[in-house]
Amino acid sequence: MTPNPKIGRLARSIGQPWKGNPVINSKEAQSRDNVRRRVNRAAQSGNNVVSLHDDSEIFNRIESRFRILDKLSDSVISGKSNALILSGPPGVGKSHLLEKKVAKYDPNAINVNVSKGYIRTTALYRILWECREKGQLAVFDDADSVFGDLNSLNLLKSALDTGKNRVLTYGSDYVITDSQGRKVPNKFEFSGSAIFITNYDFDALIEKKHKFSEHFKALMSRSHYVTLGMRTPRDYLVRIHQVVETPEFAEEHEVDSQTIEEILEYIDHNYDRMRELSIRSAKKLIDLRETDPDGWQELADLTCLI
Repeated sequence: MTPNPKIGRLARSIGQPWKGNPVINSKEAQSRDNVRRRVNRAAQSGNNVVSLHDDSEIFNRIESRFRILDKLSDSVISGKSNALILSGPPGVGKSHLLEKKVAKYDPNAINVNVSKGYIRTTALYRILWECREKGQLAVFDDADSVFGDLNSLNLLKSALDTGKNRVLTYGSDYVITDSQGRKVPNKFEFSGSAIFITNYDFDALIEKKHKFSEHFKALMSRSHYVTLGMRTPRDYLVRIHQVVETPEFAEEHEVDSQTIEEILEYIDHNYDRMRELSIRSAKKLIDLRETDPDGWQELADLTCLI
C-alpha cells in the first residue's frame, strides 16, 4: 500500500514510527529529533497525555468519520433523510464543512434557515414552521439550548419522527408570528429536514444518566447521529494537520507553504501546552505571524501557551 504523505509528515514531526522512505531535509530532521526527545521526556515523567502509537490509525479514523459525514449530510440536505446530529469538539471544522455544503445547495438561502445561539421554544416552533416544506432545511449550529428544554425536545421529537405524518402542535394562547409578521398556526405538518451541529456528546450524557437521557435517545433514534470521536490532544493534532495541509486552507487564508510549515512546526512542538488545540489555533498563529514576522513565536508563547 502506498504511504500517505500527510501521515508520513505528521509521524516524522512528532517522532512516531513510519513505514516508508520519505526524503527528510535537515530542518525537518532537527524538528523530528527535538520533538522525539520531548515526547520521551514526557513519557518517562509519567505524562500520559501523549499516546505512543502510529498516528496513521488516528488519521484514518478521523478521515473516515468526515467521509461518512459528507455522505449523510448530502442525504439530509437533499431531503432524502429527516435529520442529522453532528457531535464533536469545537474548532475541528464541523460548521465550516456544512456551511460550504449548504451554500452550494442553496446559495441564495431560500430554502435554508441557519440558526445560532440561544433559541427559545417559541422561536424553535417558528423556525420549524418556516422550514416545513419538503426540500427545506433548518440548521441549528451551536444552538444547544434546544437540548436543554423539555418542550423544545418534545417538538423536535415530533418534527423528526420517522412516521409518514409529522404533525407539530403548540398548545398555547401565545401568538407566534413568522418573519413576515404572519400568525403561525398552532398545528401544522412538518415535512422538512434538520441538521444539528453541537459540542454535546450524547453518548457521554446518556452514560452519565442526564435528566434528559431518554429524550436524547429518542432524537438519536430519529436521526443520523455522527460523533467525530475526537477526545485526546493527539486526535486534535492529527485533525489540524488534515485541514491545514490542504491547498484550500492556504488559499482561504492567503498564506504560502512556508507559513504553513512554520505554524505546523510550532503546533507540533507545543500541542500539549496550548491553551486551545484546534484549527482556530492555526488561524491565530497566522495572524500573529502577519503581525510580527520576526517575533511572532514570542507573541504566540505569551498568548497561546499555558
